Amino acid sequence: MKRLLFILAIAASFSSSAQVEFDLFSEMDGTLQLEDGSTTNFWGYGYQGQGGVGEMTLPAPLLVVNQGDVVNINFYNPSPESHTIHWHGLDVDQANDGVPSTSFYVVTGEEVTYSFNATHPGTFLYHCHVTTTIHLTMGMYGMFVVEYSDDQLFEDGPFFDNEFFFLTSDLEISSNDDPVGAFPFHEIYPDYFMVNGKSGGQIEEANITAIGTSEENIALRLGSMAYSKVTYQFPEDLHAVVHMSDGRPIPNAYETTALEIYPGERFTVILSPEDNFTSDGILVEYHDMLDDELVGTNIIPFYAVGIDEEESKGLNTVIYPNPTTDQISLKLTESASVRIVNMNGKVVGQHQLTASENRISVSNLASGEYMIINSNGELLGQFIKQ
Repeated sequence: MKRLLFILAIAASFSSSAQVEFDLFSEMDGTLQLEDGSTTNFWGYGYQGQGGVGEMTLPAPLLVVNQGDVVNINFYNPSPESHTIHWHGLDVDQANDGVPSTSFYVVTGEEVTYSFNATHPGTFLYHCHVTTTIHLTMGMYGMFVVEYSDDQLFEDGPFFDNEFFFLTSDLEISSNDDPVGAFPFHEIYPDYFMVNGKSGGQIEEANITAIGTSEENIALRLGSMAYSKVTYQFPEDLHAVVHMSDGRPIPNAYETTALEIYPGERFTVILSPEDNFTSDGILVEYHDMLDDELVGTNIIPFYAVGIDEEESKGLNTVIYPNPTTDQISLKLTESASVRIVNMNGKVVGQHQLTASENRISVSNLASGEYMIINSNGELLGQFIKQ
């Protein structure tokens, strides 16, 4: 296996910053289960597992770092075609930007390291930049978030109590069924619409939700890899305020009930629910880019969730013992990469689990309430550390 290393020249100036490393791979043999139970093909990225490739996901793993971190992405491509990773919206040098005509291809069997500094907080994306149209619709994309601090969006910006990540996308089923036959690729017309890789009833089943109370500010990280125009319809009693666009604070934050997101755009929104709010979902609309026709919808559930069983509707992953003092176990049917997140939205632990190796030590955590979130940003459940 050939290995290349590309280092950002100014990395030395951040010698006191944290070094953050992710190990990713790409493959072209994924199977996506659709809402009706049928399947189609997808290509994508996943975390490298111990001793080799792991499980590919759609979308790709959510990557979260802190401002100032030196980020190293080790990328292995065992797939039969060349791929890259383009860091969409991030300020990286040309060699690490993942555009093959100005940097490099990662050919079959090759491993490279992308290296750059996370200079600006915000919501970003990453995707393959080889024959981009088809590689995107096949599923080679994910979200990349740079946090400013534990509970603030950016310097002098608003504070938040909790944080959720939603990446919209779409595909044309016939193209994913037969990607070679999809040529010419500019004639792909999406007919399947997703939030974090799920559609319709799958969204609540997968616990792709936002939770909060009238006493909290809830940050939503929103990005779109859809070929459609996406519109988030926010209920008025959630008071959605847009604070960031494409990884930068906007000069004048504004409240809205309808936020349009075009392909590749990212926004950061803070919700401040009213007392006794009645909203139970955020409508996501998908419109044809040519004639603005409404071609699909999804609902992201939004509700107050506590720790007790009565309030924890929709959380299907069993976490035990709960409450706990030293460790928890997750009842899983397959391998999963999970994060422990405190109620301020800070990631306090990351773990790779399997159905048999499913225990997590939490003895080092402070007493309080915590959430378990998977690599797609989906809420799996909550627990109390005593």
